[in-house]
Formats: sequence, structure tokens, C-alpha cells
Amino acid sequence: LAAGDSFTLTCKGTGVDPNLMTVNSFWTHDDENVSPGLITTTTVTATAVEATLEFANMQSLLSGEYKCGISYGGGIIYSDPTSVSIPGILYFPTSSLVVEGQTLTLSIVTVTRSSAKTINWYKNTLPL
Repeated sequence: LAAGDSFTLTCKGTGVDPNLMTVNSFWTHDDENVSPGLITTTTVTATAVEATLEFANMQSLLSGEYKCGISYGGGIIYSDPTSVSIPGILYFPTSSLVVEGQTLTLSIVTVTRSSAKTINWYKNTLPL
């Protein structure tokens, strides 16, 4: 995937009977619940539940591990994790304050399929 791409994840759980118990689905991203507004469809039939998570404009900050969860009758079943990786910078420093003479360490976290990366640092718009 590349930044700006769209993608869809779908999971399906079978062997549940919504007539006998309440059945719901949800998604997690790096073990945190995904906003229910991003789950585009959840279909429950007499024997299965299917949930779809759709992104129309993928960005690197959405990279990570996704799992689908199906809750039923007090229990929860999770899908195997699916890793999604979008090349780009995940985290970077926005500003730092340091006392003159003290050491300042800056770092970034990137996601890329290539080991070749070029990073340029600037101070007040001037290259360091």
C-alpha cells in the first residue's frame, strides 16, 4: 500500500446463532479499538457475522496490526492479526527546548519497505 490508497479488511465468523445470543463485531489497531465510524458494514445472518473495515485515504499513521473481534454470548474471538505498512514518517519531533550546552537527541520513526532512507534536519529553515 501507498499513502492515499484505499483498502478494505473483511473478517467472517461462522458457527454463531444470533437468535440464541447477541453477536457484535469490532476492530482493533495495535490493540486499541478502532472508531466504529470506520467499520463500514457488519452483517449478521443465522450462521455467521461479517465485518468490513474500509479506509479511503490510507496514511502512514494508520500502519500497524489490525484484528477483528467478534463478541458473542459473553465471549470474544479475535482474528489472526493483519499487518498494514504504509511508507512514511510515523512520529517526528515538532519542537524541543534545551539549555545551551546540553545535549539534544532528536529521532523519528519511519515505516518503509526500503532500507534506503534520506533524512534532512533543519533549524529555523536552514539545513544542519
